[in-house]
Amino acid sequence: MSEEKNTNRENIFIESDEEIPSIISKIKNSDTDKISLVIPRNSSLTQGLVNLKIIKKQVLAMGKKLTIVTCDAVGQNLASQLDIEVYENIASREPVKDERRVKPRDEVLKIDKSSSSAPVAIHHFQEGGEEGQENLVGELESAEDASAGSGANELLKKPQELPVTVPLDDYARSRHFSPDGKSPEKILSREEPERYESQTVHLGKPKLGRINIPRIRLGRFKPVKLGISFVFIILVLGLVYLFTPRAKLTFVVLGESFADSLNLEVDSSVKVPSVKEMKIPGHLLEAQKESEGTFSSSGKKNVGEKARGKVTLKNSWHQDPQVILAGTVLTKDDLQFLTIEDATVPGATLTLSNGQVATNAGVKDVLIEAQAAGESYNVKAGKFEILSFPAEKRVKFFGESQADLSGGSTREVKVVSSEDIEKAKQDILAKIKDDMKKEMREKNQDKTILDDAIEFNILKEAPSVSVNTEAENFKMTLSAQGSALSFDKNAFKQTFIDIVKTRLPAGKDLRVQGSDEIATSVKNLDLEDKKMVLTGEIKTRVSPLVDEQKLKKAVFGKKASEAKAVLEADPAVEEAKIELTPVWLLYRLPYFAFQYQCNVEYKEK
Repeated sequence: MSEEKNTNRENIFIESDEEIPSIISKIKNSDTDKISLVIPRNSSLTQGLVNLKIIKKQVLAMGKKLTIVTCDAVGQNLASQLDIEVYENIASREPVKDERRVKPRDEVLKIDKSSSSAPVAIHHFQEGGEEGQENLVGELESAEDASAGSGANELLKKPQELPVTVPLDDYARSRHFSPDGKSPEKILSREEPERYESQTVHLGKPKLGRINIPRIRLGRFKPVKLGISFVFIILVLGLVYLFTPRAKLTFVVLGESFADSLNLEVDSSVKVPSVKEMKIPGHLLEAQKESEGTFSSSGKKNVGEKARGKVTLKNSWHQDPQVILAGTVLTKDDLQFLTIEDATVPGATLTLSNGQVATNAGVKDVLIEAQAAGESYNVKAGKFEILSFPAEKRVKFFGESQADLSGGSTREVKVVSSEDIEKAKQDILAKIKDDMKKEMREKNQDKTILDDAIEFNILKEAPSVSVNTEAENFKMTLSAQGSALSFDKNAFKQTFIDIVKTRLPAGKDLRVQGSDEIATSVKNLDLEDKKMVLTGEIKTRVSPLVDEQKLKKAVFGKKASEAKAVLEADPAVEEAKIELTPVWLLYRLPYFAFQYQCNVEYKEK
């Protein structure tokens, strides 16, 4: 605290919550014999007699005189009771008049010995609590000599129960308070007898807990700290004003329809995209997968008995014997029958009778069997043609049965057909392809894998039964390998656009909008060389070339209306739109390029 000196006394200014040891230390450091403590209102020092008594005893022990400067009525009354001079302010030359002091009445002082309650000592406690205050008193008392400290010890440690007697008129004077609204002087001039009331106060243990309120003491550096805080706040606000704002500039330009297509090569040996060579890097991906499925049989087979019979082969074709091998096919009614044994048919002979030459056929009996089971093969007796003979020979060389064929019966069962096997293979392969595509894309989410850029090879196929096997259902196991050439979608798009821009007419610019798409297809795939040719087609719009950097610099720090006029003065810009955020913070456009976002919108002619 700051200290001020005059010719009469030294003023020591006390904080409202200053501790007693700090006050005593200031008094000891003073070089004068007359000490005046300047105490603010509601100071903790003036909240009880104990605090003032301790200060007074310490001052007297130092051989100094103590006075108090305060406008706090309670503090004035307490100091007066201890015979300490009290001044209204530091400029006062005379102490407060005696009329403002509370005059004790000896006849009213009583000790109520009839109370059964145990006496309780009254202390004023600071933040340290009861234990801290008792320790403080102990330290102060131990610093004094035994004789000087005995009175204080008795005062602090010997609680008494006393009636509190206050003259009402004197109390009103001390508080500058007039019950009837008149001035204190008029109260003093009243000749009414002074009235006193006495009251015995029994003090017990407090029922409510103590609430500690944290104190913030800036001390003598308070102005400096406030100044630093003020400068810091101004600096923060300035930085917020400079760097927080954002501006979005939208340039509306005339758009013209534009379409182009080109081929772009994906090559796994390329490390970075090349606009000049029209190439982008590729990545070969491989995976293997095996799958199994159960399928129903759809084929039918007759497992009944085959019809049999005997046929007489007749040879009128040649005079030499003719050999008919087993398995030779004979047909009748569009049904086929097979010989079940070899047969040699004698040659034909000629005879002359009545001037006529007659041909006598060589004959040979042979057993035949129906090619398939079934009742339909039980044919009637008749002529059988030999299927392998020419048409003219069939007339002269044939078979003939004298009795119907019999024994054929029909009993159909389900069998596994070749179509069943093929269908099962394709179904499992399709599932493997879908699973493998999904797995590849999940593991390589940063890459693009086109369906046509994947090739599959079957490594193994294994049906549980063979074709024509009787079975209601069967299993098929298939394993396959998939290979794909992938690429980065963003690299493809950017390289494609950069190449297209090199093909634009002079003074034109390409701005791909969100609705624009590049249709991509695989033109050629060579997984052995790890290369692929993609064809890309784009349909979009082009516009006059807009120099964004130049326009941004032209509007730095300008008002929105001025900036709009500057932007629309550019020949390529039909209309300019400006959006500022946050609106409440901005008066002008931002001052730095990173605070700007530029967009282009097309306007049809």
